Amino acid sequence: VKGKVVNEQSAGIPNASIIVKGTSQGVTSNQNGDFAISVPTGGTIVISSVGFLTQEIKVSGDNLNPTITLKQT
Repeated sequence: VKGKVVNEQSAGIPNASIIVKGTSQGVTSNQNGDFAISVPTGGTIVISSVGFLTQEIKVSGDNLNPTITLKQT
């Protein structure tokens, strides 16, 4: 899965945490909010960053390149 984490103004969020739910496997987004992570079919990723609400996204064949918008707390 390759995606991007953005704020409500569509600006990339650097250093956001992206973790495969139920595992310790995770990555952080780069300075532009981009990330890449291996996720099993039907798996869920958990995206979080300081100052933003945590979000969960189920990965399926039609969203292998998600843009995830985090809302500020």
